[in-house]
Amino acid sequence: GQCDMNPVPLGMKEANAYMEKHHGKEFTVKGCMFSIGMADESGRLIGAAFVGRLRPWPDPDHTTAEVMKIQLKATLKWHRVLYDACARTAAQMGFKKIQTDIPRGELENRLKSNNWKLANQSGEKQPKNRKSETVRYVRYL
Repeated sequence: GQCDMNPVPLGMKEANAYMEKHHGKEFTVKGCMFSIGMADESGRLIGAAFVGRLRPWPDPDHTTAEVMKIQLKATLKWHRVLYDACARTAAQMGFKKIQTDIPRGELENRLKSNNWKLANQSGEKQPKNRKSETVRYVRYL
């Protein structure tokens, strides 16, 4: 069952292959700091996440990581597990903060319960150039 899913190490090439196979080429990335997979109890890959450095917004100290893309064939509970694996890995690499932009309402309650906060509730601004359907969440590490 889904109770035995775990985050697993995953190279960018393998993560891109998963994304392309299950979600189309538009979900692949050209570069990232690291990628993480999610495997079921049999070891079959059922999801992937890409984490990179913040690009469009200023980060002069290079202390902010961003979950760039994440796809998972599982319940929202397991999305939270994968987001948290991204946050733990970023913290171990020395990042001070991680952020992500998600569709409004999709994962908000799950992220809020795991130390992720809406950007404007943590003293930061929501991005102005993004569609109103997305919201930014941040987590201080």
